[in-house]
Amino acid sequence: NRKQIARRITSPSVENDLNGDGVLSVADLLTFKKYILGYENLTEEVLSKADLNKNGKVNVFDFVRMKQLFLHNINKIVVIQNQMNDDNFGSDKLTV
Repeated sequence: NRKQIARRITSPSVENDLNGDGVLSVADLLTFKKYILGYENLTEEVLSKADLNKNGKVNVFDFVRMKQLFLHNINKIVVIQNQMNDDNFGSDKLTV
């Protein structure tokens, strides 16, 4: 299943999963952005996951790092997708 492949690829970043769905996704970035802008409150547990540089503060620097991790994971998915296409698994796009 392609969703399972996508989940396995993103699993190294599960420690930074803010919404608890098991993957680092756009939803986590949106949650983080809402927090930074003051539109959403986060629990202490979620704040500890959002503190990517582990300096005790959750701020825009952590958000930028999370965005970098997300983009890095997307690049891995694209590589897997291309390999699957080359191996005659079909030409569907992987969805996350």
